[in-house]
Amino acid sequence: MRKTAAERKNEAVEAALRLAVDIGPNRVTTAAIAEALGVTQAALFRHFPRKMDIWMAASTWLAEQTADRCRPAVAGEPDSALCRLQALVCGQIDLIVRTPAIAMLLFSTELNIENGPLRDSLASLLARFEARLARLLDDARAGGEIRPDVDPGRVAGVIASLVAGTAARWWLEGTLFDLMAESTESLRLVLDGLSDRSDRRSD
Repeated sequence: MRKTAAERKNEAVEAALRLAVDIGPNRVTTAAIAEALGVTQAALFRHFPRKMDIWMAASTWLAEQTADRCRPAVAGEPDSALCRLQALVCGQIDLIVRTPAIAMLLFSTELNIENGPLRDSLASLLARFEARLARLLDDARAGGEIRPDVDPGRVAGVIASLVAGTAARWWLEGTLFDLMAESTESLRLVLDGLSDRSDRRSD
């Protein structure tokens, strides 16, 4: 069957992300992408006139994948806001583990310095993730799951930084440790610090 333009674009994005992991983002060329797809550069240029257009499409793909993983948490399943928050974080970590090039896309100096729109797109994506965390923390505070003095926005920033920092270290260390286990343990420590410990103050 003849593939649609959308399917061919997705294939090009996936090929670029694979190549970025294998050879580094600064070495990914349109020629290499075309070769990986088994097409000519001219055919690739019909969908992406510039290489940076492929990276922008990768950012859009990442936003779509992130939204898919956010829906259960945002929809209120399960009832506990903290459980939804943990599901949201685990969904993002799982996406990074399944697509290691995401860490490269977020932290690549070559791509972000050379492409302002890509940098802005990724910054917007991270801001939306942080905003979702803040809403869930606000729900948790309203439901008595965390202390009433907790600042949801501030803690959301801490958790978002935790995820990004751990993912960066995982990437720099060659993806050798268990990113999911490391991230969930760090998240547990943060959430433990938000619980009401008034029952311990008399000890």
